[in-house]
Amino acid sequence: MTTKMRSRTSATPRPASKAIDPRIRERRVAVVRARGRRRLRWIIGVVVLAALASAAWAVTHSSLLDVERVRVTGTQQATPAQVRFAARVKPGAAILFIDTGAIARNVERVAWVDKARVERSLGGEVDIHVTERRPAAWVRRAPDRVALVDGRGRVLADAAQPPPNLPEIAGLRAVPAAGHDVAPVAVARVLEKLPPALGLRTTRVAVGNDEVTLALRDGPEVRLGAPRRVAEKARAAAAVIMSTAATPPRYIDVRVPSAPVAG
Repeated sequence: MTTKMRSRTSATPRPASKAIDPRIRERRVAVVRARGRRRLRWIIGVVVLAALASAAWAVTHSSLLDVERVRVTGTQQATPAQVRFAARVKPGAAILFIDTGAIARNVERVAWVDKARVERSLGGEVDIHVTERRPAAWVRRAPDRVALVDGRGRVLADAAQPPPNLPEIAGLRAVPAAGHDVAPVAVARVLEKLPPALGLRTTRVAVGNDEVTLALRDGPEVRLGAPRRVAEKARAAAAVIMSTAATPPRYIDVRVPSAPVAG
């Protein structure tokens, strides 16, 4: 009886809990603190970036950086108003976001404009400098109307009378509105490929059946044929003209430039 009671009432001794090594505790605390510092730095970074983005948006959309003036230079035939209208730059637009390349391309659609250069300043100014085209010939549009054409075939404007000392282009399939190219455009481009000795004497460029003929002032008719290898054909024609100055022929056929024919 006594033995049983003792066995029931006697408690089994529990092992004492081990104490954590101070170095391990310090390491755990250091890890937790490092995580906290990283989290805090991340939150601060997000807040700073959001503040910077808001400030940048406010600055770039501020009225201090708006387009205030569009200045146009280089115009003689085109008007500054035409250039400004084509540029499509709205006053009050954010100057940092305007597309200068797109503005230049828009301006170059103006009939007289060959090249456009666009610059902007933080003072609110957009500068557009244009280089204009020059008329190289004219085309009869109506009995009382002619179209001025540059050396690359673009129609520049209409006029009541042909300009002096410019050749006529005849036989074109179409004479479009200003700002568009004549057809066939290769005929107009014959003029810019002629040497001065021939180009300055040319009074008429005619096309028929896809062949080009030049009429010269005080000189023979020059049959170029297809508007290809124009510079080579023109040199051959000029050589024949010089060699026949004493008795000029009625025509010079340089459709085959290496074997010109005069008659």
